[in-house]
Amino acid sequence: MEEQEVTLRDYIKLIKKRKKIILLVFFIGVAATAVISFILPPVYRVTATIKIGKIVDLSTFEKDPIESAVAASERLEGSQILSETIEDLKLPFTLKEFRKKVSVEPIRDTKDLIEIRVETNDRRQTLDTADYLANKLLERHKQIKQVYENEEEMLAKYGEHIKKIQMELPEIRSDIAGL
Repeated sequence: MEEQEVTLRDYIKLIKKRKKIILLVFFIGVAATAVISFILPPVYRVTATIKIGKIVDLSTFEKDPIESAVAASERLEGSQILSETIEDLKLPFTLKEFRKKVSVEPIRDTKDLIEIRVETNDRRQTLDTADYLANKLLERHKQIKQVYENEEEMLAKYGEHIKKIQMELPEIRSDIAGL
């Protein structure tokens, strides 16, 4: 058996010979892609990045995040929040369908950033959903901060009360000693 060497010239001849078939396959592929892209409904995606607020820890006087990014993400992806979102925005999805359209994740290598990602076929719906979830998180953080500030206020009042009692203590001791 003799081995035949295939050269570049042979490949070029083959391409020239089959150019009609090659072009036909190429144009069919382009046409199919164009038809599919016009038939499929558009998908809108909104991504919101939210920074978790911080509060001052009274024991260390350092600023700490109100809650961890992981906890905030899990809470926003929880059944209660997603069901409220579907109900309040009157979305046409079941909870199972909606879970596929919403993603909330902590951003890697950060302690206080989360990313909310929403994908639907309706532009307004996508934007409203992302805003709603972001506002839910902000409302929760405001409530936590309010409780924490009320706690600080109460501690300050107790501190004042203790100082007042400490100032009255020598007088009370002298009254007790006089009995």
